[in-house]
Amino acid sequence: MTESDHDIGLALASYVEGLSFSELEPATVERAKQAVLDVVGIAMRARYEAPSSIAFQSAVAALGSAGSCTAIGWGDAYAPQAAALLNAANAHSLEFDDTHEAALIHPGAPVVAAALAAAEDHGAGGRLLLTAIVAGYDVAVRLSLASGAAALWKRGFSPTPVCGGFGATAAAAKVRGATALELANAFGIHLSQTGGSTQYAENGAWTHALQVGFASHDAIVAERFASFGVIGPTHALEGAAGLLHSYSDGGDPSLVLDTWDRRHEIDRTGFKLYPSCRYTHAAIDTIGDLVRELDLRAEEIDAIRVGLSTKAIGWVGGDAAHKRAPRSVGDAQFSMYFCAALAALKGTLIWDDYRDLSDLRILQMAKRVAVTPDPRADALEPRLAAFVELDVRGETHERASFIARGSPERTLGWDDVIAKFESLAQPMRAKKWCERIISAVRGLDSAGSVRALTSELGA
Repeated sequence: MTESDHDIGLALASYVEGLSFSELEPATVERAKQAVLDVVGIAMRARYEAPSSIAFQSAVAALGSAGSCTAIGWGDAYAPQAAALLNAANAHSLEFDDTHEAALIHPGAPVVAAALAAAEDHGAGGRLLLTAIVAGYDVAVRLSLASGAAALWKRGFSPTPVCGGFGATAAAAKVRGATALELANAFGIHLSQTGGSTQYAENGAWTHALQVGFASHDAIVAERFASFGVIGPTHALEGAAGLLHSYSDGGDPSLVLDTWDRRHEIDRTGFKLYPSCRYTHAAIDTIGDLVRELDLRAEEIDAIRVGLSTKAIGWVGGDAAHKRAPRSVGDAQFSMYFCAALAALKGTLIWDDYRDLSDLRILQMAKRVAVTPDPRADALEPRLAAFVELDVRGETHERASFIARGSPERTLGWDDVIAKFESLAQPMRAKKWCERIISAVRGLDSAGSVRALTSELGA
């Protein structure tokens, strides 16, 4: 690609090159720090409890990936692309990573993992890391919006590895100080590596997380090749065989740049309060609220009815046996029946609730749950609304939730983000160690090197 070959990828790369920390709003900076802590906490727990974690690390080690970068929770030092792979895969392994609802993408895992690895590799400061993360979210989300995430899913691709990989490429390039032309070439190189098949859904294959790791890994590789002058294809985004046509139905290229209204996509991304499919969250909120307000005991609840959108039903509803009696943690995370039962019994849902899927109290409560399509929820898409009815002692209590906790409109504050991190990390790390990580993350905007943080993230 030459400078005369102006295309959307080059325009997008110019935006990334020009973004500076000084123009970020304080709330956006805090949001980027929270995204880092969110990814670190999830990856830390996944390193020990995701069934795929040890196999992923063993394969990476066998391939000879030694270097100087940190894989969260592991003792060895890795090449930046290997560290990015392990961290992104683990951050996507627990169904607990952040969500941009309109774009149907989880940008944090691929973007933060690539940015952190690149920053550690280059000895970058905290402000550059945070700026790169903001830019990476903008790229990943805008490409998912432009592609039409529904069209991606229809073709059998997940937006998180497909579009998230380009966001990760942008983040890595920003850390290195790449020119717009270099990043545009990196976008083209990354296009040739892009994957993200949803065939994993048939048997719960580990590629669900692994391909997000690959996206982050390949972003580092693509950026490195571009830094040495490797030329990528022009029009990698909107060309006849580019991203928008190969993975979608052509999409709307104008949405790639939009107007850049000074509100960044990380500000429109929500952190998950519960480790389950986002479509279950509004109902978990509502059931938990009713249980607390009415001071209910399990035996007092006769029935629970949850109305969701038709799209949500396709993910978390239906009458398949494994929805009511999950065979795996993945089944449970995508079961409105199981999640509603836990909310009724405990008022909430945390990662440790998946330790015993055969708990009779949960399974018996799940039998009292009905999940049905509700046209009111369809009309509110992409908002993930839920309409709940609880039958208690002969009375029906009704409540609707239009915005789940953790959504940008009901954003989690630092107390919530820290509580989530501690619930994930403290079983694996001493409290003082966790406090040092929190302090390092919160101080990133004044850190001369991200290694003050990454030095705390190993084994």
